[in-house]
Amino acid sequence: MDGETFNVVETGPSKKARDHEAWDLEWMEERFSGVLECNFDKCNERVAIIGDVLTEEIYAEGGSYRSIYYPTAFNPAPLPIHIPDETPGDVNQALRLAAGLFWQSREAAGNQIRTAVEYLMDDRWVKKWKNSKAAKNSKNRLTLHGRIELFKEKDPVTADYLLAIKWLGNSGSHSSGLTRTDVLEAFEMMDVVLNKLYNTRLEVIAKRVKEVNRRKGPTGK
Repeated sequence: MDGETFNVVETGPSKKARDHEAWDLEWMEERFSGVLECNFDKCNERVAIIGDVLTEEIYAEGGSYRSIYYPTAFNPAPLPIHIPDETPGDVNQALRLAAGLFWQSREAAGNQIRTAVEYLMDDRWVKKWKNSKAAKNSKNRLTLHGRIELFKEKDPVTADYLLAIKWLGNSGSHSSGLTRTDVLEAFEMMDVVLNKLYNTRLEVIAKRVKEVNRRKGPTGK
């Protein structure tokens, strides 16, 4: 965190609560903001961050207190996975939006990852309509589940990953909601899918492995 940009302020309601006779440090609520800088080589990206600060008593240390920082937004948001360069733009954009929503609404993030699956089906030329000659309306439109089942005929392993992502995304629309672990699992599943479908480096290495094994040694390249 850049010390020059880091700032913490107490909320208005928290200040007013100080007048209460039972006021305690654990009642205090603050907001923080600042700028982070990526320490990866040759990156140096700067990321704005905001969030809440809560005060918690540490009973094991004789009643001392500590501040706990809960991020609620990043700009740009960090991605939990590496997206291959060959990934379609709309899939990439949906996942980046999901990464930003992750800190504000896990349900919205899960739904956005599900949207990325829809875009992926478009890129793989999986049809959207039950009957291409019929009117393009809601009755004739294939569900995402139906499109994944069609894709399963060509790539059953990848389709199983996509189906799991779809189920997690669906849960984001229900009252039960999603945990952060659920959303991160959806990202991890998508990571496997994207690397399988769009990481050309893996394809090149796989061909080299096959050639080395065929020759039982160096290929001379």
